[in-house]
Amino acid sequence: MDQSPCILIVDDRQPHRVLLRAQLEDAGYTNIVESAYGKKALAMLGLGESPDDCAAIDLVILDVLLPDIDGYQVCRTIKKELSPLFPVIMLTGLQDVTNHVRGIEAGADDFFTKLQYHPEELSSKIDMLMKYCPRLREVEEDEALTLAHIRSRPSPGDSIGGYCITETLGWGGGTLVYRAEHVSSGAECVIKLLSKHMTDDWSGQQRFTREIKVMQRLQHPNLIPVLDDGRHEGCPYYVMEFLQGQDLFEQIVSGRPAKCKQVRRVANDVAEALEYVHKNNIIHRDVKPRNIFVCRDSSVKLGDFGVARFGESQLTQSNIALGTPVYMPPEQFTDAPLTAAADIYAFGATLYHLICGRAPFHGLDTYELYQKHLTERPPALKGLVPSLPDEWEAFVCRRCMAKIREERPKNMAAVIEELAMLPEYE
Repeated sequence: MDQSPCILIVDDRQPHRVLLRAQLEDAGYTNIVESAYGKKALAMLGLGESPDDCAAIDLVILDVLLPDIDGYQVCRTIKKELSPLFPVIMLTGLQDVTNHVRGIEAGADDFFTKLQYHPEELSSKIDMLMKYCPRLREVEEDEALTLAHIRSRPSPGDSIGGYCITETLGWGGGTLVYRAEHVSSGAECVIKLLSKHMTDDWSGQQRFTREIKVMQRLQHPNLIPVLDDGRHEGCPYYVMEFLQGQDLFEQIVSGRPAKCKQVRRVANDVAEALEYVHKNNIIHRDVKPRNIFVCRDSSVKLGDFGVARFGESQLTQSNIALGTPVYMPPEQFTDAPLTAAADIYAFGATLYHLICGRAPFHGLDTYELYQKHLTERPPALKGLVPSLPDEWEAFVCRRCMAKIREERPKNMAAVIEELAMLPEYE
């Protein structure tokens, strides 16, 4: 009998279901059922007006926009009528922070934006939920199980080293992120902790500890500094400075058009950070708005080296395109060796998104995005921002985002030089 947990995919778009099924099967989850409708999904869970006699389902991956009822309602119904412990992961193609907030408010255990997550992030989240959430069909009805007992991970009020957790900021990719205070000084900080289930994965633990060592070595005003590190119940963690502000993606989706001064500041600061990183023989591999933080004093910092390539290390999984497909260069979708040119392309794609408020390419799945990155030019920026000078269009779309990497600026120093020559605009 198949011992894999039974996962229900709820999405009205067949291409999305096919892609998600393939990702799950690649991760070893073979017991998968599907529904295109919210009410049908509830029936398959034994809920609603006409419940089905269906095999027990252990976890639901749920789209937000469905033809009959929205995913938030489905999630709330599952949590209320089935169990608040039942694991639900929500997905959306809508790039709006408010959708993530609504998903968490509805009780979702996590929320991913379609085509902007790596399959490893999703499978790691499922692994964690399945490890710390016993199958409900195996739990005695009168057994008093609390959420804290089921999901035995640190939570607000707990201590990690000499730090007290004040807020859970997020999780994914096998890590947990917390806001905390130093017990002695009261200084605020951010802690990134490797999940317990990842400690059994030798390569995952090696990548994380290597990330800590390299980030401790990097000292630059446009990188988020590492303040401390240690182990909590056998799990490695590191401590970063807590920054007041918001990530660049949140600024973009707020609807406020970026002015030339802000675009230039972000571009210069990120370019200088990447120049320093590349000189230390590191390729970031995931330059995108989510990994760029804009502080309240307008300074900009690059973070999250979770999928970076350090030197010639081969600890990342082979045959997996690490990164975020919306911003990745064509060569990063393949097994081709990567150079700093990959970061230059993603830097250009990020600037494109910042300048006009939309990503350069959209697609139903990773393959469609790959084809667009490989063969198509993004829509002309001038058509979206009429005041943008031609020089900016050429720099972003034809230089940084050149399909052939040899046609991109030769390094970040050259990028910085070209940036300095670009004219101002309204």
